[in-house]
Amino acid sequence: MFQRKDGLYQEKIYMPSGKPKYFYGKTERIVLQKLADWKGEQEVRKNISFETAADEWDNIHTEEIAYNTAQSYIAPLKDAKEYFKNKPVKDITEDDIKAFLRKLAANKLAKQTVKLRLIVVKQVLDYCKPKYISLNPALGVKLPPKLKVTKRVPPPKKALEAVKLHYDRMSAYSLLRFSIRV
Repeated sequence: MFQRKDGLYQEKIYMPSGKPKYFYGKTERIVLQKLADWKGEQEVRKNISFETAADEWDNIHTEEIAYNTAQSYIAPLKDAKEYFKNKPVKDITEDDIKAFLRKLAANKLAKQTVKLRLIVVKQVLDYCKPKYISLNPALGVKLPPKLKVTKRVPPPKKALEAVKLHYDRMSAYSLLRFSIRV
């Protein structure tokens, strides 16, 4: 620590990225207190839960992607948050993620459904990488084998004709309900 020409005291530390961070104060004690407070905040941030990190990611990420993509991430994010809950991000391992995927597979979810949950977990942990963790444990994780693959079946011609006939008077919800009944 040194005193500058203007009378302020300055302390410089280096971040893990190599960038310097400066602390200033009128006295050495103030500078040391600012440094201690900052280090305490950093320690708390290292213990951030998956749920909190996922909420941070969601707030930032949702603004950057298309509306329909954001909608498709709602259920996978909810499932991941329910599974990992308050577990600190730094304690999540590759085995934890594999266990999450095995649980989904045991519930007989389709391959694409499980894949989307893995994508969301990877993205949340990628968001955490520079701040809270050094490596993303989800990077080496693969989908469990033998997940069921389902194909969508087009609605019957009778339903399509009914939709075409009444399209101008029906809401999207009504269309869906009508096509299911027909």
